[in-house]
Amino acid sequence: MKKSIISGNPYKNVGDLIRYSYLITNTGSVTLVGAGSGGLFTVSDDKASVICPETPTGLAPTEQITCIGSYAVTQTDLDYGSVKNIAQAHGKFGSTIINSNQDEQRAKTVPFLAKELTSTEINTTNNLATEATIGEQVTYTLTLTIPKGTTPSGILTDVLDAGMSFYDIQSVTYSPTVTSGNTVGTVVVPGVITVSSTGDGTNNQIEFDFGDISNSSTDYTVQQSIVIVYRAAVRNISSNQTGSQLSNSAGFTWTTGSVSQKALTSKVTVIEPTLSMVKSQVGVAGKDAGDTTTFSIAVSNGSADTDTDAKDVVLSDSIPSGMSLVLPVNAGTCSADFSESTATLLTGVWSTFSKGASCLFTFETKLNADVVPGQTILANSAEMRWTSISGVRSGERSGPSG
Repeated sequence: MKKSIISGNPYKNVGDLIRYSYLITNTGSVTLVGAGSGGLFTVSDDKASVICPETPTGLAPTEQITCIGSYAVTQTDLDYGSVKNIAQAHGKFGSTIINSNQDEQRAKTVPFLAKELTSTEINTTNNLATEATIGEQVTYTLTLTIPKGTTPSGILTDVLDAGMSFYDIQSVTYSPTVTSGNTVGTVVVPGVITVSSTGDGTNNQIEFDFGDISNSSTDYTVQQSIVIVYRAAVRNISSNQTGSQLSNSAGFTWTTGSVSQKALTSKVTVIEPTLSMVKSQVGVAGKDAGDTTTFSIAVSNGSADTDTDAKDVVLSDSIPSGMSLVLPVNAGTCSADFSESTATLLTGVWSTFSKGASCLFTFETKLNADVVPGQTILANSAEMRWTSISGVRSGERSGPSG
């Protein structure tokens, strides 16, 4: 008996049918009849269901019949990477069962591509692994599973939303038995790795041109792959606002086919602080030279799911002409550093103002000795600025409005 795969190799999805033919030849010197019900020849296959045609007069020496079978691919077969099955034909001569040789075939999967959101750069209670501030880096892992043999002209393309840009490649790992005509590494080499812009994005498409990919492994119990870990950065653009959802998708093509990533990648949620302050006069304003006026400023940060810590916060309040700030500032419940304040400028600095936090501080101003009766002292207002990332980084956002 000769077993062959007639369709469904390679397979791609759960439920795909692999179809087989079984050519049974009587190589003996006597006529054989089927061993099954109704005198049918039968084929036992450890995977497929097989149907053989009727043979009313049996099978004379050198005569042949072809049986047909099929098998539906399971999730296990996709995960395993191949389907191997063994078949044997059965007839009889008189009351003696005659068994054929055993023959096996192995169907393989197409390449498979998985993409995972590995992590975001900052992982804290107020900035989770699927959340990112403007300028924060996001790490993705691409796993390209390579079937045994040769996959010609393989190209992997990953497209990010316009709200993200490619940053760098962290690592590229080949299984020991996998090679490619173009060796992909962590350095962007023209003709091998191409970073381009698509749609409304900037540097948001990455293409990896492997050339012909070969997998020389004969071990079907283990899958072989190429794993790429790279980083993208959340862009400081107007469409990236608190609550924005950023996603992306990847695909792989080769000479005879294409696949998309097996499952959607988790989306990244843009988060931002929502700082606010309220400035109030406490008590009666001074009217004569040397009189003081007390002010309070209440500062708070939002506590919604899409709020987060503010970094490098600086509160500034310019003291109007004719008045001077009385030092030191009463920090009250605030942890800010007011040491940079001068007679003409109140300055409060927080390295971090946490999500959901609030505080209140007070300060006094004094009317200068050179004020004259009837002089108008212009009102002033305070301003707060913040950044999305600690320190100085290209691409970060600064408040108040971003």
